[in-house]
Amino acid sequence: MLVGVLGMMFLHTQAHKDGENHGRKHKHARMDSMALRYNLTEKQKTDLKVRFKSLKGKKEKPAAAATKAEKQAIHRQKNAQRDSIIETVFTSTQYAQYQADLKQRKASHKGKKQGDRAAQLADSMTRKYALNATQSAAVKQAYTTFFTNVKTARMANEDNADKTAMKTAVKAERKNLDAKMKGILSHANYKDWKAEMKSRKRKK
Repeated sequence: MLVGVLGMMFLHTQAHKDGENHGRKHKHARMDSMALRYNLTEKQKTDLKVRFKSLKGKKEKPAAAATKAEKQAIHRQKNAQRDSIIETVFTSTQYAQYQADLKQRKASHKGKKQGDRAAQLADSMTRKYALNATQSAAVKQAYTTFFTNVKTARMANEDNADKTAMKTAVKAERKNLDAKMKGILSHANYKDWKAEMKSRKRKK
């Protein structure tokens, strides 16, 4: 019995060490990748390591009972601190490239989420309205195009204080989506879909 307990303790300790080693290797790989991408000097690499290590010591962990909003606030604060360190250590050219890369990654991630959302909506409508394969594929494509065009419109106007142009573009995309759905769905299904969209709009 004692041997079994000791064996379990050893395995747990070893797994913890393996996890820590993996984490360190991953951090080193990220730092090396950053150094190559932005052509960092040895001094910049050292400065980043020291500052990031200091930040880790001050890292605030959300309480177990923290709300989603509280956890998101802590996450945003952590990202802002990390960004501040990078801006301090990088040259203006390096930092501009870093910001451009960050924006591109966010857009790529959002695009993936939108593709997943389009597939989920298509699957849901296929079950709800008993759509055939052709209709299901057309619904997915219609939503994919809608989300892509709306994202493009919002990104094009994100720096504009006046959101009139963005709202006009989004409204036009909603009309296009409506026209496509009218052509894809049966008359009865289209009426049900329209009623559902109006219901969702009232709840917002």
